[in-house]
Amino acid sequence: MQRVVITGTGTICPLGLNIEEFRRNLVAGKSGVGPISHFDASDYPVKVAAEVKDFDPAHYIDPKTVQRTPRAVHFVIPAVKEALAAARLDMTGEQPERVGVIGANMLEYHYVGEDWERLKKRGPRRVDPLLFSKAGPSTVSL
Repeated sequence: MQRVVITGTGTICPLGLNIEEFRRNLVAGKSGVGPISHFDASDYPVKVAAEVKDFDPAHYIDPKTVQRTPRAVHFVIPAVKEALAAARLDMTGEQPERVGVIGANMLEYHYVGEDWERLKKRGPRRVDPLLFSKAGPSTVSL
């Protein structure tokens, strides 16, 4: 039997950009659902979604990482940093292979669609070399 210890929490979600804001909005009964703003939804039957709003990844991540990674990773990095801070975990004193992060993530399907179209129109040399790391991030290094 293995031991599991939950030591800290962090979040970036439609109800808040950190745990305190999330809890405050949750207790207040606020909804994270609103009109879709990240793309033109006029041709879709559903016009609302639970989007993360007012999030600027540049406040949390260096510009090069922002440019090379999808929005899902932009959410993960500050959430993990918040969880590490809440846990008061100094990774310099830990064995990295014995520390894990459990969280929810989303695939970035639009990257796959865009590059499929690019492949058909312009050929394989025009496909983003970072496609697979952008389309389905599974790990994040801090």
